[in-house]
Amino acid sequence: MKTSPYIPFYPADFLVGTMFMTAEEVGAYMRLLCFQWQQGGLPQEEDKLARISGIPTKKLSAVLAKFDLHEDGTLKNGRMEQERLKVEATRETKSKNGAKGGRPLKQRESDSKATENLPLSDSLANQKQSETETETESKPNTPPNPQGGMDSGDRLFADNPSPQPVRHSKTWNPTEQQIQVAAWFNRRPSTVWSEKEQKAWRALKLEDEDLEILSWFYAESSYPYLRKDLLTLLNNWRGEVDRARNYNPEEGRR
Repeated sequence: MKTSPYIPFYPADFLVGTMFMTAEEVGAYMRLLCFQWQQGGLPQEEDKLARISGIPTKKLSAVLAKFDLHEDGTLKNGRMEQERLKVEATRETKSKNGAKGGRPLKQRESDSKATENLPLSDSLANQKQSETETETESKPNTPPNPQGGMDSGDRLFADNPSPQPVRHSKTWNPTEQQIQVAAWFNRRPSTVWSEKEQKAWRALKLEDEDLEILSWFYAESSYPYLRKDLLTLLNNWRGEVDRARNYNPEEGRR
């Protein structure tokens, strides 16, 4: 089971739910919730619950009342399980969209129709922004607008964006694998790769398993020292695959 590195936390709900707990019980409750988030559920054995929570099971009655026994034989807090499923569904959707080069076509068409219905002043402003972005993409080594227009949830490396390559007049027909790899660096499918990038790509011996492990490494692993631009990754492809295979997120958070 893939686990998100963060937990959606609602302070008001948590305070209400733990209002009549002691400080010791609140701490134990939080530890049990974190364990459920990481492992998908809690064991039923009292000795294990005591080790996880940090307090004896005889003091856990108020805390364990927050958990129910599920069909898989584990104890789960219902609210925590709902939040985990929502986060996993969102991450899965973003991962699929990233592999396809961004948002689904229907979403882009919906955004376009919404722009058509804007007041004239807002429509002109959006048109001007679009023209500016197009000019930025057509200039080699031009740093992007520091204030950007991307949603933070859709960015992978917004703090270290790579320069946009020069556009060529030659028709650009990227493969699905190229679109997938370019998405790791926020490249649009229509953005033409530089000659050096295309040459490095042709020299690769692509394997589906390599793409899968690197897709996880760049889109989900939260590894802090990823390659900052496409050409560097392509030139170090084999070593990057090995580094992704050997990376353990759990060790990185210790």
